[in-house]
Amino acid sequence: MTQEYPDKVYVKCTLKGKPAHIVNELQRRGLAQSVREAITMGLLEYHNQLVYRDLREAQAQAGLRMTAQDQR
Repeated sequence: MTQEYPDKVYVKCTLKGKPAHIVNELQRRGLAQSVREAITMGLLEYHNQLVYRDLREAQAQAGLRMTAQDQR
């Protein structure tokens, strides 16, 4: 059974400290037009890093299996 997640999530929060500084810096540089855009870009990048890490782990596991098979 698969669980489905909504394509829309409501978030209401206040950013303080370093996260707020990062958003302000992105806006100052013209890299993000809004807080929503900055947060979205950050989440997409974080997700990309997780997918890349999962891929590296899968490749390492496949390499270990192939090495084990070669040693037989």
